[in-house]
Amino acid sequence: MKLSKFTKGMAALVITTTLFSGSGLLEKPAEAKADKEVSAIASIEFSGKNSKFVNENKVDIAKHMDDLGVNKSKQKSLLQKMANGEQLDADNPEKVEAIQDELTLDSINTSKSYEFEDGSIIEVSIGDPSGDPAVTKEDKSLQAQSVDDGPQKAVSCGSGYCNYTNVNISATTSSYKATATASWSIIQGKYNADKVNNIKDLYVTMYGGTFSDKKYAIPKPIEDVYNEVDAYGYAQFTATQYGNFINATKRLRLYVGRDKYSVTSF
Repeated sequence: MKLSKFTKGMAALVITTTLFSGSGLLEKPAEAKADKEVSAIASIEFSGKNSKFVNENKVDIAKHMDDLGVNKSKQKSLLQKMANGEQLDADNPEKVEAIQDELTLDSINTSKSYEFEDGSIIEVSIGDPSGDPAVTKEDKSLQAQSVDDGPQKAVSCGSGYCNYTNVNISATTSSYKATATASWSIIQGKYNADKVNNIKDLYVTMYGGTFSDKKYAIPKPIEDVYNEVDAYGYAQFTATQYGNFINATKRLRLYVGRDKYSVTSF
């Protein structure tokens, strides 16, 4: 079955503030529509073996889906899928791995999203080395942690190479957002190996769950140019999703090879 995909630019998450008529301010039409849609979700009683968690957290999850760009018409079925105790496609490692090539990023395409068959979305992004990072410490969540701004991010290029240093990479689904700091080198030319130099400082925000056991590894630091095997490293954590219902190991992965880089999570 054909899956749909789309690309969108990086954008800050926006939390809509409701204006009440009793305050002397008129409610904006867009805000009124958003409130009506949230109320519609709030009024639904989902059934299933995981329904208690979904019914307690459905409004917060729906708001995060809004931020991520999940189609309004799909949100009810996605919440029901959670209530049934099933993973959303965007949280399913096998489905995410299958579309890894769709998430290749570069200096122009710094953020990409992919919409799966069930309507769930994964978004990956990379911070602009000369500008703002992809994720900020102001993110709202059911479980958050503080994060330092860290060292200055930079990209330096010379004859036939570019070094990326302390750049934020991130992946977001309906249930979590993960970001880490990575450094890598692109050595131009088919037989010149690209490298992953470092990955660290994992920062996780959970929407409907908890996380634990942060780890880092670079299993393949240097690209195998003859067999076309990318260098890669990852930051790992254990996600307890949908209210202690699903435990899964998540890896925010950076792939570097063939003079390109990509970010994904599976």
